Amino acid sequence: MEALAIFGIACNVMQTINFAHETISIVKRIHQSGSPEQGLVEIGQHLSEAAGNLHQELSKRPKPLKKPEHDLIETARKCMVAAKELKEEVDYLSIPDNRKGFRASTAVAAKAIWRKRRLQRLEKALTDYQRIMETEVLLRINITLDAVEIQQQEGFNHLSEQLRVFIQQIKSL
Repeated sequence: MEALAIFGIACNVMQTINFAHETISIVKRIHQSGSPEQGLVEIGQHLSEAAGNLHQELSKRPKPLKKPEHDLIETARKCMVAAKELKEEVDYLSIPDNRKGFRASTAVAAKAIWRKRRLQRLEKALTDYQRIMETEVLLRINITLDAVEIQQQEGFNHLSEQLRVFIQQIKSL
């Protein structure tokens, strides 16, 4: 046999072993918790709730909304949709309480492996939306702080010279 063919066979064997380990790990996880990705569901729920609260708060704002607020609402909406899809996917891959056992765990593990890419895509989408929302919120906070600083500076300039010098001395300590 050629070295390349032997290498190919060895790679196939390693993939099969890796797949078996992954399957066993998923079966154990499903057998213990009834779901292949319990933590993922909780993260999705919390993120969905936060996005829903943000969406609700921004929707109360007077219309028309500024572009950053509109973008934040749209991101929150996408986040809620992705979290809902993720919950549906994990529910589909979960074992009902009345069917717990090795057989049901194995069947769900097969489904989980088959739909692994979809779960990964949904998890990545949630992570991306979370990062976008965090960035947009931080940007809004920064803009608000800049506006407050400008207002305070204007008020500071109206203080007497003696009081300004005193405040600057305290600040430099």
